[in-house]
Amino acid sequence: DFPTLTNLISSGKDSRMGQEGGRWSACTHVEKYGVNFAAFFARHLAFGLKPASVLEFGCGLGTTSDFLARFVPGGSRVVCVEPEPMLGEVFGRRPFPQRPLQLSLMSFAPGEAQQQCANALYSSSQQFDLVLSLEVAEHVPNEFTSQLIQRLADATFKYLVFSAARPGQLGTGHLDDSMKSRTWWTQQFEKRGLVYLPQLSRALSRVTAQPERAYDLGKNLIAMGRPGVAEDITDIPKVAHDCIFYPKFNLKYRKKDQDQQTDQQYGDEEEVAFLKEKHPELPEFLPLDEPCPFPSDANMNLRQTWVEGQVQALWPELDYLIRQVK
Repeated sequence: DFPTLTNLISSGKDSRMGQEGGRWSACTHVEKYGVNFAAFFARHLAFGLKPASVLEFGCGLGTTSDFLARFVPGGSRVVCVEPEPMLGEVFGRRPFPQRPLQLSLMSFAPGEAQQQCANALYSSSQQFDLVLSLEVAEHVPNEFTSQLIQRLADATFKYLVFSAARPGQLGTGHLDDSMKSRTWWTQQFEKRGLVYLPQLSRALSRVTAQPERAYDLGKNLIAMGRPGVAEDITDIPKVAHDCIFYPKFNLKYRKKDQDQQTDQQYGDEEEVAFLKEKHPELPEFLPLDEPCPFPSDANMNLRQTWVEGQVQALWPELDYLIRQVK
């Protein structure tokens, strides 16, 4: 059984948990960040990558895992790794396999049984089409960072979508020694046999994560792939990015082509420097076939209402509890 938010509070696992680093409780997430669901980014993962299997390391409230389990076309086997039990308001309303499978696993615990379980999970034999870890690595003690990188790389059969707090990024429970640059993470995953996918990285971080997660995913996210298996996808599904959704973007990194027919999405200065030094053969920008005007404040408010409405519809009990907390 999955505990409710009220159960967690009464058991002492309130929002103080995880303040100094390490694992959180759902109460910490709710108080500090609310749901924090990137609706169009999640649509991009589900309808753009169409992963038949997913492993998410560090699931937070479990909303992204839950969304993928529900909406990937043709269905998806989703495994969520989170030491603390997921919320009943998210995971407890549908039977498995209509919801993700949660493993309450400490991936770096010293016990033999824990290590055997972790070794079996983070293995190429599991054939995960998508391995996902969003803003989690900065909570893992630095002594386990190398092991974390290897485990995520080993588990990746096709795509790895990864984001971790950059040095100096504010947040709850961040460990300074565990905060690395996006370039550093990219090079570490390349050493473990994965390849950098610049177009998918730009599409996810610069297009569909904007503006809801511009502060973290928009600056930290990278997409990696298994050579010979994953392609660097340039197409973004309409359900995730269309002008009718009033997408906001950073004007500094978005340009028009010479004929004014398409938009060109560039990376930031860090990506430009990385590609120039390590991968001059890779494309400089992502072409966007449908140029969108920069949205007005009224349009942005309407978009925010849509995002909140999706949360209300997908997880009504969680939405209600968070509004009570606020």
